[in-house]
Amino acid sequence: EAAKEVVAFVIENSLTPEAKLQGNQYLMKIALETATPEEFPKLEQEFESLLTEYGYGTNTYLLQIDYNHFLAFKAGKKEKAITNLKQLATQKLSAYQEARVKMELSDILVFDEKFNQALIYYSQIQKKVKNDQLAQEARFKVARTSYFKGDFTWAQVQLDVLRKSASQLIANDAMELSLMIRDNSLEDSTQTALKKYARADLLALQNKDKEAIVLLDDILTNHKGEAIEDEALLKQAKLFVKTQQYQKAEVNYN
Repeated sequence: EAAKEVVAFVIENSLTPEAKLQGNQYLMKIALETATPEEFPKLEQEFESLLTEYGYGTNTYLLQIDYNHFLAFKAGKKEKAITNLKQLATQKLSAYQEARVKMELSDILVFDEKFNQALIYYSQIQKKVKNDQLAQEARFKVARTSYFKGDFTWAQVQLDVLRKSASQLIANDAMELSLMIRDNSLEDSTQTALKKYARADLLALQNKDKEAIVLLDDILTNHKGEAIEDEALLKQAKLFVKTQQYQKAEVNYN
């Protein structure tokens, strides 16, 4: 509520359309953080009203990214978001702007399990902004997408490079995923449990929390005592918290 008041003041007293646009973007971010699914149709209308007012040009590319992220990850309109972002990527954007648009597009394609298409766009980002942190982020997401596909060997190769050369934050993420793959490949050459865990990880990304919890139950039952058990307990605990099953989460954490 306090943030809304501040942003409303900024919008009211802004002297430029750019500042008003940025203020409205912040208002939409606040609305997205607090909205219930019943309010999603209203939010979609608000996004469209803003884009009608400010246009669908390059000056609103960040607002368009937010809008299409909302469509894909909240409103269940992945195809519409993919079409919109592909169209936006054809406009006269700077290299960095194009990379940002393609990053969002790639993330949605992963969410939609269109892994090969996503990998193509992530590779384009790496070439487009070679020395930028965005390129390192794209490389990490190539590894993570390969992990979701069950291609653990290629994921490991990418992650080992990132552990040495990336920014601290991405290096930490790379190290965590790399160690998880390595630890859970030593005992089980078929990587059966790891494949199940990667699938559960993807289901969690897709907000299919119940299905992820059930799959993690399968791991905890059929792979008890294996290296994967602690990861499965931790992942499931986080999903229990997300779905407000706090007593079950506490059992897992203990």
